[in-house]
Amino acid sequence: MGGCIAAFRLDNTLSENGSVSRGICSDDGAGHLTKVVENTKIFRRDGKIISTQEDGSEVEFSGAEAASMNSWGFHEELVGELEALFIEFLKARGTELKSEFYLPGVVDTLIRNGKAEIAMRQTTDSWFGITYREDRPIFQAALANLVNTGKYPKQLF
Repeated sequence: MGGCIAAFRLDNTLSENGSVSRGICSDDGAGHLTKVVENTKIFRRDGKIISTQEDGSEVEFSGAEAASMNSWGFHEELVGELEALFIEFLKARGTELKSEFYLPGVVDTLIRNGKAEIAMRQTTDSWFGITYREDRPIFQAALANLVNTGKYPKQLF
């Protein structure tokens, strides 16, 4: 069963206004995703990209790592596997207010169990979005720039 992911450079996905969650992707050199490790607290500090781990330790990233922004495509057969894992998640943690079903971690489980083969394509484009209220003007300026340079249509429909 297969699927694909568009992975971004980690340093092109960060907010200047706080920490973010990113799945750090590894591949086999032939374009196949081999591993995704969810990091829930990645931020910039003193010109470095740091991730605080669950045990309190810190990992430094170069910024060139492939990062999941949940730009996935799945074959129909794989959706059933994802649904089964989602049902398990709901049974185990569905009543927890802050529980989160991290898709990169789920896909990593399917890869490790031999149930998924995922093609990975990397892009050097910047990702931008709104994680924090302060990100809004940055998002608006980036979107306006894409429209003004003709890379994005002024009207979608």
